[in-house]
Amino acid sequence: MPKKIEYPLSEGLIAKIYLNAFPDYITAYQVAKNIGVRPGQVTREINREEYSNLFNRKVEREKKKPIRSRAERFLAKLEKNLENNDTTLTKKERKQLKEYLGGPFRRATRRKYLNVNYDEPVNAYAKLLFQLSRIVAKEWTARFVAQEFKKIMPSATGGKRGLKGKTYELLEGSDVEKIWNDKEILEPVKEFPDGIFNKLATSDQLEVKGYMEDLKHWRRKTVPNFWKHIAEEMKDGKK
Repeated sequence: MPKKIEYPLSEGLIAKIYLNAFPDYITAYQVAKNIGVRPGQVTREINREEYSNLFNRKVEREKKKPIRSRAERFLAKLEKNLENNDTTLTKKERKQLKEYLGGPFRRATRRKYLNVNYDEPVNAYAKLLFQLSRIVAKEWTARFVAQEFKKIMPSATGGKRGLKGKTYELLEGSDVEKIWNDKEILEPVKEFPDGIFNKLATSDQLEVKGYMEDLKHWRRKTVPNFWKHIAEEMKDGKK
């Protein structure tokens, strides 16, 4: 008897299907090819009643019905986990995240940016949350640097681009995260309220928690160099 799946986004074949079908509409045949199973296995899984709310279906031909994972299911699990940590999203935060996850974020889950070994067990929720954390890290860092520098030099403006813009200049081309250089993915994140970043940092997912801790360490180590660059430019009259 097959093992009962309690958390479809976190375990089993269905989690692999959900992750592989997240970027865009894709046929069951192509999903099967990508994750290394038979097409019939994928078809049976996505047609199970308990998984009917995980995917949207698009009818193109009589026998071809591509599926795409519903971002709302990922968001719902994220909200549930935040609630377990006594944290909730505001209406504005939820609206912005919902629009982002169902739009630009899908681009960030393509193979170019998200490499997954489907020969091993896959936790789709953890993979997507980690990817989201990687993306927001740049904006989170830029805001932090600007705020801290402002405390030291209240009169600093950073010139036309502002202090946050200066930080972005210094982060451009960074090897820390190549995904940071894809503006289509990153630009919408600049509109996120501060609360979203702080709440994502409370995640109970070990991979995300570890990444956020590493990021904090990286900021503490790197920020002084940013301040030095900005201060030197201001001293030279570039501001």
